[in-house]
Amino acid sequence: MRRLVLWVAMLAAGGISVVSALATVGWLLGSQALEAGALHRGDPLVVPNASRGFARPASARTEISQPAAGLAYTVFTDSRGLRANGPGQVAPSQVDVLVIGGSFSAGHGFANPQTFTEHLGRDLDAEVANAALSSYGTVASLATLRDLSDLRPRIVVYGLIADHLRRNLDPCAPSFQAPCLPVPHVTFSDDQQPQLVKPNEEISRRAFAFSESLRQQREDPTLLGTIQLGLEALGHRLTRRLSGGPPAYSEALRERALLFTLRKLARRTERAGAQLVVLNLPHMDAPHAGSRGAWLREALPGLIVVDFAEYVRTHLDIHSLPSMILSADDRHPNAYAHELIARALSETIEDQGLLGNRAELPVTTTGSTP
Repeated sequence: MRRLVLWVAMLAAGGISVVSALATVGWLLGSQALEAGALHRGDPLVVPNASRGFARPASARTEISQPAAGLAYTVFTDSRGLRANGPGQVAPSQVDVLVIGGSFSAGHGFANPQTFTEHLGRDLDAEVANAALSSYGTVASLATLRDLSDLRPRIVVYGLIADHLRRNLDPCAPSFQAPCLPVPHVTFSDDQQPQLVKPNEEISRRAFAFSESLRQQREDPTLLGTIQLGLEALGHRLTRRLSGGPPAYSEALRERALLFTLRKLARRTERAGAQLVVLNLPHMDAPHAGSRGAWLREALPGLIVVDFAEYVRTHLDIHSLPSMILSADDRHPNAYAHELIARALSETIEDQGLLGNRAELPVTTTGSTP
């Protein structure tokens, strides 16, 4: 009898230890999620989107702060979810330049008037639209163009960064808001042929449910709620780990996936009656290095490529370059870099006469597949 009581006491103590450990892990992970979530105030930064996985909400105002980098700015969107200069703006029915891509192109870190998209509009006296969004890669950018091709742009600028080669093959976008935010991506068949895959709807539903739990806990924080949030985050991470995690593809397959998607992007742009311009953006802590322009031009003859690293080497003294990053903690391009990027783009657009008479451009109807 005494032995039985001893065993029960030991099991109870062990159970309490496990519960205590799980509560501690949950509290730590929940606190981390709340700190990341606290970067956004107001309307949600993104909402579900069937083709892209997620997109900016329409007619939204979101305040963003990143204390470690000294950033605080507000993102406004117009009636179609494009970045806007203020509240209540209606999306244009047609644009001259449509910008797609990730955070480097979206203008992470500052208000819309300072982005290269807006600089480009002022430099060229053109109607512009910024549809880029943080965490997008080439595939999500392709889906963006499909969704917005009715804007009939004359020029589509796609901002390419090195990490897009990885993102294009990952079913989950990098995100502070959820352990996995599904996006369209490329996979390879058994015979190594690339193919496009839509975002996983069930995982997307769970991701946005997690984001809603995050919002509720931020507005009405409790100790138990923080622990539950953390355990939910742990469950998401374990599920992804057990499923094998993000695919590990070779650099050669990453390049094949990029070229496969760029060809589709070029065809989609052509069917919209526009001209594709690929803007290659290097790491901004060394903006003169890491050029990919020559490789792109050789791999895709006829493609217009503006390589910002080439522009920096040609137009600036690389031995005394001003800083082009937001801060030591955030290496996105700063406002000065966005000015230069706009200048590089406007020179190419003007030199090649890409802004012709809109009346001469064909109006085409696009299909539903990228």
